[in-house]
Amino acid sequence: MLTTIIIIFIAFLAIRWAMKKAKTKDKPLWSIGYALYFLTDIFTQGYDSDEALGRVVATSRNGMPDLSDFSSQHVIVGLKAYANAQGEISKLNSPSVIQSLSEAVAVEARTTLQMATSQSNIAIFFKNFDPDISDERLKGFTEDAMNSIQQKPLSEEGKYTLHELVKSYLMRSFERHHKKDFYSFAAESSQKLVSETV
Repeated sequence: MLTTIIIIFIAFLAIRWAMKKAKTKDKPLWSIGYALYFLTDIFTQGYDSDEALGRVVATSRNGMPDLSDFSSQHVIVGLKAYANAQGEISKLNSPSVIQSLSEAVAVEARTTLQMATSQSNIAIFFKNFDPDISDERLKGFTEDAMNSIQQKPLSEEGKYTLHELVKSYLMRSFERHHKKDFYSFAAESSQKLVSETV
């Protein structure tokens, strides 16, 4: 009886390990980088505060939009350009890879909404505008911003403040991860895709 239980337990662990390994295999090493690309791109499309923030919130819940929808053409082009820049555009033929990327995008969106509204990020945001800002003024600005984005419902000022905080956080995160600013990376990856598909 004990032997049977041990065998069943070992088999269960083996199945769990195999499933975990398969899932990891389907997840590109550049999934976090792409998630940052996807989210940062939202803030370069000219959306107003409501639309941009709404898209980030929707992403945090649902991941990437349905790529079979015609309205997702911009997302598809960006995804192809990013994957091609990693030398792995062929991986996009796998539905499990697309699902894995979508999950990574959703997780990164949730992380972004949490980190961008943290007191430390707000302080960094103001320091970027004025490196010589005094501690007293920094504290006051940070408190005002915190109060603004915590109002329910958000005022127009709160929406704008939140928009700028999220955008700034994503731009910095993207550059830190890729060692290059978003606009340069996007332009280079798009040109590379076009040159290799002509």
